[in-house]
Amino acid sequence: MARVEKKRKPEAAPKTPMELLMREHLDALRVRGYSEFTVKNRLVHIGFFIQWAYEHGLREPIEVTRPCSNAISVPVLLPQEEWRAAHVPFAARAACALRVWFRWMTRQNHILHNPASEIELPKLGRSLPKNIFSASEVEQIMQFCDVTDPIGLRDRAILEVLYSTGLRRMEMIALKLYDLEFDGA
Repeated sequence: MARVEKKRKPEAAPKTPMELLMREHLDALRVRGYSEFTVKNRLVHIGFFIQWAYEHGLREPIEVTRPCSNAISVPVLLPQEEWRAAHVPFAARAACALRVWFRWMTRQNHILHNPASEIELPKLGRSLPKNIFSASEVEQIMQFCDVTDPIGLRDRAILEVLYSTGLRRMEMIALKLYDLEFDGA
């Protein structure tokens, strides 16, 4: 079965020089091999900043100063007031996206200094999963797959790989046949 390529919608012309630079930055990320998921997230996060800057009369990246970037580092990056306290991971990704974007603009000589270099990232707590399946529960889940059916065999293989390797969901989805190493087993 041939793979179907999705056609992208034509993008609207950028309103400001910052939008144009954001697009160049996103293209540079694609060239460097970043996933489309990451690029889309960066588009959202940097887009919030550009919208905020536009509303405050900032059109050029050189107009963004260090105090300005510190003032908007976390609180303004979130689209709604009620989300601010509850979405620390979102704020951390947004602040990181801004830091990387401004660093890229500095390295490309679009701006002389990085106004976002001192943005502090929110601290994310690390926690272990609360509910972990026991070995018997995992075995029960594995028994649900009908291995006499090709789809059931595929599902069983997916579950086995997830359980034995600890891959994340998106890593599992991204696996290709050439990623398998038959000699090392």
